[in-house]
Amino acid sequence: MRTGRSFVALALALGLACCATEQTGAPRIEVADLDGRLVDAVHPDATRFVLLVFLGTGCPIARAYSPELASIAADYSGRVTTRLVFVDRDLDADTARRHADEFALPRPILLDSDHQLVLALGATTTPEAIVLDPSGRVVYSGRIDDRRLDADLRRLA
Repeated sequence: MRTGRSFVALALALGLACCATEQTGAPRIEVADLDGRLVDAVHPDATRFVLLVFLGTGCPIARAYSPELASIAADYSGRVTTRLVFVDRDLDADTARRHADEFALPRPILLDSDHQLVLALGATTTPEAIVLDPSGRVVYSGRIDDRRLDADLRRLA
């Protein structure tokens, strides 16, 4: 069930509608998936946008977004490469797999325990969404949606 406007969906829709870029040589960033295979997180397919969602297994907000993440991955399947990225420093693949199963998270899932991807793309919190165009350029970085925006704005006022 969707309760907020998805900023990620908007970024993907606008990007898919208006951006057709060529590969610019953005660096490959390889991180392990749950099976230990190294995958290029930035350029898995030179013709698609990439949605990376950075998560922590202990983050209650990230846990609450599990249904929305599954919905976004399903809605854009075939047009966007979606990857969830666990950033916990001491997380092993078996624990990550159990967590993903418990919260019905879509696959594939990447493990960035050394924060190589976090640092390269500038992720600062969990959950955080980063959308890359086919060249690997960041076109969106931030919230998944505006679900908590009103509360955050009231707190800052």
